[in-house]
Amino acid sequence: MIRRPPRSTQSRSSAASDVYKRQGWDEELLTKINTFYANKLENIIKSINFKIESTGDNYHAVKFIQEVIVLVTREMDINGTMLKLSLDDINKDFLGKYAKRQTELLVALLEGESWHPAAVPKQYELIVEYLHNPALQEVESLPEEETRKSSERLTSDEISYWVVESVLCLLKIVYEYVQMMQNLPNIALNCVNQLLDIFRTFSSTSRSLILAAGAVKLKKLKKITAKHLALNAQALDFLLGEFPHIKGRASLYLTDKARELVEGEFNAMRKDYLKHRDDIYKKLSLMLSDLETNLLGSAANIEFSQDTGKVSKFAASIALVLQQMHNALKNYLPVEHMGLIFQEVFNGMAVKLEEVYPQINVSSAEGQTQLIRDLREVEKAIAALGMKENSKGIITRITSIIEQLEHKYN
Repeated sequence: MIRRPPRSTQSRSSAASDVYKRQGWDEELLTKINTFYANKLENIIKSINFKIESTGDNYHAVKFIQEVIVLVTREMDINGTMLKLSLDDINKDFLGKYAKRQTELLVALLEGESWHPAAVPKQYELIVEYLHNPALQEVESLPEEETRKSSERLTSDEISYWVVESVLCLLKIVYEYVQMMQNLPNIALNCVNQLLDIFRTFSSTSRSLILAAGAVKLKKLKKITAKHLALNAQALDFLLGEFPHIKGRASLYLTDKARELVEGEFNAMRKDYLKHRDDIYKKLSLMLSDLETNLLGSAANIEFSQDTGKVSKFAASIALVLQQMHNALKNYLPVEHMGLIFQEVFNGMAVKLEEVYPQINVSSAEGQTQLIRDLREVEKAIAALGMKENSKGIITRITSIIEQLEHKYN
């Protein structure tokens, strides 16, 4: 960017204007000439913007036009008000079209999402590094052989995340917006507002597709599984981790007043994402609880009259459902979040045991032996999940029932 001359230094164009006045040029005529050229330049700038728009590289067009206006208004000593107003119109038009295009792209990817983990090209690791390091001006270009390399997960703040294609798309959109803020600071606040809208779109669309089973209605998924819910939660967790870095990066290009506004918006966005994630966890807990409580409920219809010498299908089914759900989630959710989900499940199982136990028909000592074997199998399956703190309540309840049975028949 060419710097403005010091105030004490007369620009070439100002000197030229004085020469024209000393030569007897009419001041009104000079004003008309300035206006004429300002109008001409305004039309040229609009033409440049229109031509470059079709390439999809509008950001560089706007940056170029802004630099032309700064240069022209200083070096030609003309009134730049009209040009600056023209640039404001171009900025608004450009940002509006860009946001519309990126939002449509993101929604289309979400609606077509397979909800399987995506391979993560090296480029996205560099975008994360860029967002975290304000000293970086842009993402470095990679040699062709490097662009082909990919990872299974995307690492941020030493946490590795499974991500889906739509999250990678959103991360690239974030990078493009931060680049615009960095190079076109006069539109930085507009960029932040549009970026927040895109984050809202990601949350609301993925909520509709996964939690509300919209993907099934669109026939993209046969059913919503625990894995789909876990990947959606993982996406929200990754973005929650990036919010402070994105906000910090944006703050570099905002006024103090704008920073306060952005702080409030990001806080509201964080609450929305946390609620969305917690709703997914509740759904996962409900799915597993329904399976387990239905199985436990069926115990009231079983007559424990003899000892088969092995674990019954009833107990084996309970153990299997617990293990399958644990395996489906453990690769996609943090340990502490897994604990919260299973805590709810275990609480529900304990309540159901309290309800079902008095109705269980144990008609003989042999039947008592079978029931104790089954309960110990369930207890063993719960312990094998490795959630000692979360499973204390249900383990205590099962132990209590076993003790009552042993006392009754001894």
